[in-house]
Amino acid sequence: MVDDQREDFGLLYAQLRNTQRVSLKQRSIWVIMSIMLIGFIASAGTIMAYYFLPNQDLLFGERKSAGSMDKLIHVEYGGDEYVIPEPFVRQVHRTVIGGVKRIEVRVPWPYWSGDRKPIFADALNRLTGSLFISFEPRPDKLEPEERITRVYYRYFAGPPVATREGTQRYTFRSDSPYPFAELFKGALQGRQVIIRCEPGAERSGPSLCESEIPLNETTVARYRFHRSHLPEWRALDKTARELIATFRQPAAPG
Repeated sequence: MVDDQREDFGLLYAQLRNTQRVSLKQRSIWVIMSIMLIGFIASAGTIMAYYFLPNQDLLFGERKSAGSMDKLIHVEYGGDEYVIPEPFVRQVHRTVIGGVKRIEVRVPWPYWSGDRKPIFADALNRLTGSLFISFEPRPDKLEPEERITRVYYRYFAGPPVATREGTQRYTFRSDSPYPFAELFKGALQGRQVIIRCEPGAERSGPSLCESEIPLNETTVARYRFHRSHLPEWRALDKTARELIATFRQPAAPG
């Protein structure tokens, strides 16, 4: 009888110890998880503060106010640094951890440089009065001219037609991936300028034109404008390149 009681007590004691171990283990797991969660929140807060507090208006959507031309926004992207006057910064797209995915810039068109201060009041709110420049990942390693000879050529509807603006205009077949697009090719200061124009969604939106300028192995600058400004393509390309060169501070080699 005594042996049975001792055996029952031993089993009960073992079960109690096992329960305590499980409970202790569970509490330990919760403590570890809580510490990790606190650490993650603290790290995320630090990253947010580091990247966004100096420029809080870049955290939430598109800029609405003109800001001060004297205030410069510094952004590192694609191995380079971009220094852009605050009124020109439309949006800086970032990843969750703070890395930059894309920089969007908007300047009034026509654009005045030098001593004359750009006019922001209405120009930045109208598509036709803006020149858009974005710094974004380079889609491929092809130069714009190469893309014509290696990709687009197979979809052209026919030979190019000369335009009054001094470009060659290409159209695409209706069964191609670019049925409504137009391609314009012109020479400026010894280099080729390739501009592609497309209508908006289902041909009901505004017609936009764009041209791209490769900057390095990973980054391309793309400038866009309303198609009504296509006759000004020389001034647009020259201005876009000058602004890009002003904003971009290339990383030192090596």
